[in-house]
Amino acid sequence: MKRKIKFRFLEHKSDVLFRAFGKNLKELTENSAEAMLFTISKTDRIRPDKKIRIHVKSSDVESLFIDTLNLVLAKSDAEEVFFKKISIEKLDAERHELTATCFGASQTPEFGKTAVKAATFHEFELRKGIKMSVRILLDI
Repeated sequence: MKRKIKFRFLEHKSDVLFRAFGKNLKELTENSAEAMLFTISKTDRIRPDKKIRIHVKSSDVESLFIDTLNLVLAKSDAEEVFFKKISIEKLDAERHELTATCFGASQTPEFGKTAVKAATFHEFELRKGIKMSVRILLDI
């Protein structure tokens, strides 16, 4: 069985640029978060023992991606947790809001990789349709 590609890193001179893929907005948002979390830490070595719920409400669908990633980043910093993944329980595309749970473990130096300052709209691109994708730039 062929493994589905969740995200791919793209060439960029000074920051981290990726394209995430998904069959719908929920999967696309989760895979975008996974790409960012993979940039921040060694997610394959994290054994989640902490759960943090988040709620995001944005002005539009595009902002929902960036706002979600930045809230996950802020919670990671504030709670000193490296997240392995997020799981979206509710996503309302019409109202531009979602509720999710982030799963992670306490930050330790051996799990850290790259410090991400923020997810940005620079080079942002959302492709809708049968094969959905989003391109996001992480400021490092």
